[in-house]
Amino acid sequence: MDRETLIERKIGERLRRRRIELGLTQEQVGQVIGVSYQQIQKFERGANRVSAARLILIAERLRTDIQWLCGMVDLHPPSTATAAKGSSEAAPAELPFSQIDDPAVRAALSGLVRAVVERPAAAR
Repeated sequence: MDRETLIERKIGERLRRRRIELGLTQEQVGQVIGVSYQQIQKFERGANRVSAARLILIAERLRTDIQWLCGMVDLHPPSTATAAKGSSEAAPAELPFSQIDDPAVRAALSGLVRAVVERPAAAR
């Protein structure tokens, strides 16, 4: 397998991982970046290449760093709250959602954490 194929697969794996962490379907991701769910499937498998412009759009819409999405760093993507604020600060402790095998449980926990972090300051 050539280097380019390995890179496409890494991007696809990261795209899938982030999509699942956010509790999104392939169809939902496709809608926000302007492609079909079939195209998202192909991206996730590494069957189709992701253009640079689309890669930037995906990273923005999935609230993560393009470096993480491309596999250039092994850090967990920034938390939703950190990314939403545009802050460059890292979260004090990253939660290991990727180690939870059940996608439904992972999505539920991710949603719970996101809800707690994003609730208005007055409610805290």
